Amino acid sequence: MSDIPPLPSEKWAPPVESQRYEVRFYFAPGSSASQYWTTQANYWLKDVNHFADVSGTIKAAAASLVAPGDSDIDKAKKLYAAVQGLDNTDFTGRRAKRNARRKD
Repeated sequence: MSDIPPLPSEKWAPPVESQRYEVRFYFAPGSSASQYWTTQANYWLKDVNHFADVSGTIKAAAASLVAPGDSDIDKAKKLYAAVQGLDNTDFTGRRAKRNARRKD
């Protein structure tokens, strides 16, 4: 390649990195599509299973909400009611900020 001008550097221009071309290479396991997706599915499944593992904190919280003599449906109703009463502060915090901006 020859006669390629340099990227312009101006005071109010966007960052130079957003204007230049680049090639990125990603190396993935497997030599075929099916092998790749099998490997990826196992990797993702491991993360999902780790997220869904029952912890001692969850067991203690559930035990405090239900009685040993409750039927399965009564346990489910009590646990459902408790979960519905939780406040997702990530969501409500964003919603409160958005509503505050609308009032301004």
